Amino acid sequence: MLGEVPSHRELQLRLAGLYASTGHVAESARLRNAMADSEPDPNERFGLYVQIGHALLAVGEGADAAVALEKALALRPRRGRRARSARRLHRRRRARSAAAVLGDLLADSKP
Repeated sequence: MLGEVPSHRELQLRLAGLYASTGHVAESARLRNAMADSEPDPNERFGLYVQIGHALLAVGEGADAAVALEKALALRPRRGRRARSARRLHRRRRARSAAAVLGDLLADSKP
């Protein structure tokens, strides 16, 4: 009768997509962050944090983007000098710069 009922996760992903497509990027990021925080698979969690970080960076939310990308980076081995540079920038409240460095660093990572 109902056919295939989508899972709770699928519904959350759809809702996050709707938020983003209607310009509510911060709300989409909050929903994805809650999903990522409870995701048991580290590869899935990594992918969600990277998506969150890039989306927030694109709308000028550098501080929140840096936090999400730091969470993603914590799931991967440290990448030396660039990772230290990003952490230093973040501590100095240069969140947009830190997020950009982290984004570049994570672009090279494989989930």
